[in-house]
Amino acid sequence: MTDAAAAKATKRGSRRRGREQRAAERRATKATPSTSGGFSGGAFKPLSAQEVARVHGAALEVLETIGIGDPTQELLDIVLPKGCVVGRGGRLCFPASLMEDILAIPQPDFTVFARGGRSPEWDVHIGGDKVYTAIGAEAVMILDGETRTYRQTVLRDLYDLARFADALENIHLAGQQAHLHDVEDILEQDINTIYALAAGTDKPFTCSLRNRGNIAPALELLDMIAGGAGQFAIRPFCTFGPIAVISPLRFEEDRLGMLIDIARSGLMNDASNAPMAGATAPAPLAGVLVQGTAEMLATIAVIKLTNPDCPVLFAPWPFLADLRTGAFASGSGESAVLGAAYAQMGKFYGYPTSHGAGMTDAKMPDAQAGFEKASLAMLVGQSGANRIKCVAGMLAGIKCCSLECLVTDNDLLGVVLRSIRGIEVTDETLSVETIRDVVFDTGHYLGHSQTMKFMETEYTYPSLSDRTSTDEWELAGSPSLFERARERTRKIYDSHYPQVIDPATDAAIRTKFPIHLAREDMSPKDSG
Repeated sequence: MTDAAAAKATKRGSRRRGREQRAAERRATKATPSTSGGFSGGAFKPLSAQEVARVHGAALEVLETIGIGDPTQELLDIVLPKGCVVGRGGRLCFPASLMEDILAIPQPDFTVFARGGRSPEWDVHIGGDKVYTAIGAEAVMILDGETRTYRQTVLRDLYDLARFADALENIHLAGQQAHLHDVEDILEQDINTIYALAAGTDKPFTCSLRNRGNIAPALELLDMIAGGAGQFAIRPFCTFGPIAVISPLRFEEDRLGMLIDIARSGLMNDASNAPMAGATAPAPLAGVLVQGTAEMLATIAVIKLTNPDCPVLFAPWPFLADLRTGAFASGSGESAVLGAAYAQMGKFYGYPTSHGAGMTDAKMPDAQAGFEKASLAMLVGQSGANRIKCVAGMLAGIKCCSLECLVTDNDLLGVVLRSIRGIEVTDETLSVETIRDVVFDTGHYLGHSQTMKFMETEYTYPSLSDRTSTDEWELAGSPSLFERARERTRKIYDSHYPQVIDPATDAAIRTKFPIHLAREDMSPKDSG
């Protein structure tokens, strides 16, 4: 070895020993992570107060003079006695005065609870400016990381995605991230979706149902998981709700029925809508915002006229089409600013908000996926959206998903959450006395007691992003981000199998319902 090479190796060894010592000190502390959920957003406001008022006025005009098409008789029986009217073409219209009364109904904050051994810190308290991350959207394809090709999603994929969400610290809610191509019956799809999510994580989660008739058996299963009849309603750990208003401005019969039944139940109604700019909504972003707001307000009106006490989110999704081709353009800057504007409108109405904000048109977890996902999640998170959904693991315009993408997005979310948290200014963090100590003593801060105290709570340490020197990177074989993600994916896949449904409850569920997920698929293969 040459003298230069020996010196370089000595320097690397010294850096490594220093890192190991600091890592040991970090492990000895019991600090709150710098990116835990519930930080307050709201710094980014794309609309002025005057512009918010103009969007609100235009949305009320749409509801009063254009209305929503295809109302069912069941809905008319509920809302006509309370002030709605049938207008041109049989469309249901909501007078502005009625909408103002509905929006004046206080909308309480609500909690979606963690279960089992999960710390209460993982309860998700929706309201104010608190920001949480959630996975979601129902991918129909999943990336095989070994071959880098796609295949159809199956039930085992949904379970795997749930247990990955369970293991990743910057994801606060799991969700229905994969379609079950291997389960044909629609009731069995819903039952197995809920079971796979509940078995894969004790974090809160979101899901949807196929039709109205599946609500009762779904609630029965949720009660069994929660510990008995009526227990789920006391501490709900799952939210679900349909898209009852289809763009542009019409009801879908079965989903409308689900909306009404969920409202009657008093459970958190996780309804949303998704007008697509240039396709099912106007091309100007302000026009999309008006139509999306009107459709969401119509959804809220149906819920509140059915049950004024039912909690609900303001949850339009920021979709748009690439007007050159008509294709869905999920990862655009327009989607980012539109999602933030929706969040601003929801806060104007005093409603908790939820918006899709981790979308990309990329087909691999590459640079395109990174910058598209980061721009959406950052702007929507900074706007103070209470839940940024579809935020990790999704590719190809939310048609596809990937375990490798899920773990890389976890790092991305650490950056987003840390930016939302901002800078805490106190006498201690201003650090005047610490600066004095260092300047007149050691001349550096690395070993100072304040550095040791704040290194966990003030800073985010990514698990995949590479912060090593070029020498160390080359010695490690020059791994790419995808290769590092593959390695972490394999470790989680092989080892992380949460046991969150006790055996007796699991046996009772399997006796009552046709569960397709085999018990042997829910534990490490070498466990015997």
